[in-house]
Amino acid sequence: MACIEYLKNLKDVYIPAPADGDVLYWDAASSLWKAKAPPVGGGTIERLVRASTDDIFVYWNGSQWTAYVAYNLLAVGFQKYNHKMWGGGARFLNIYLAPGVTIKHAYLKVVAQSSDSLTGVKSRIHGEQNINPATFSNYANYDGRTRTTASIDWDDIASWTMATLYQSPDIKDIIQEIVNLDGWTSGNPIVIFWDDHEDRSTHINNTHRRGRSWDHTDRTPPMLYIEFGA
Repeated sequence: MACIEYLKNLKDVYIPAPADGDVLYWDAASSLWKAKAPPVGGGTIERLVRASTDDIFVYWNGSQWTAYVAYNLLAVGFQKYNHKMWGGGARFLNIYLAPGVTIKHAYLKVVAQSSDSLTGVKSRIHGEQNINPATFSNYANYDGRTRTTASIDWDDIASWTMATLYQSPDIKDIIQEIVNLDGWTSGNPIVIFWDDHEDRSTHINNTHRRGRSWDHTDRTPPMLYIEFGA
């Protein structure tokens, strides 16, 4: 089994394939990702965003869409009328899933950048319908990607506390659609979109949920968690 140091700074840390038997968990007491032994039976993959260009933050500024690749958050909701419809995407590498494998459960996991408590935050999760999605570069690159037919609403999100890990509803149908695509190959990346681009959140200033991206100084970026069958 490969040895993984505490993942406070992920730039120089190798996260092995599931065959190495390593998965990750968030240790709230130390605010760190740590390695743990794999469960008996079944398979689990946990992958973190690994580079600045592997996540993107997008919002509507009142007259046009604005996108930031090197930014410190991945967030959804409404801040104010010229800074709303927040959202973005995250790209996860080395997804070792056989074509057509059964997906039992899957979740997007995000560490809160700040404490947010206003109610009425509504968001939607899709995947990218692509067997080998590229890194992000700008808004056109982001907007031009085909979303999965499957989507999951993450609505009326409860209050968040800074530096706490939060988990989306189950997005297994999204992952299943991707691994069922013709040409999917084990080890390819997966992109997950999480956004309120449809402007469904309540229009009260700061009705949002802010998560940490790769560029956050604490290097606790979004994670994709997948449980799969034989």
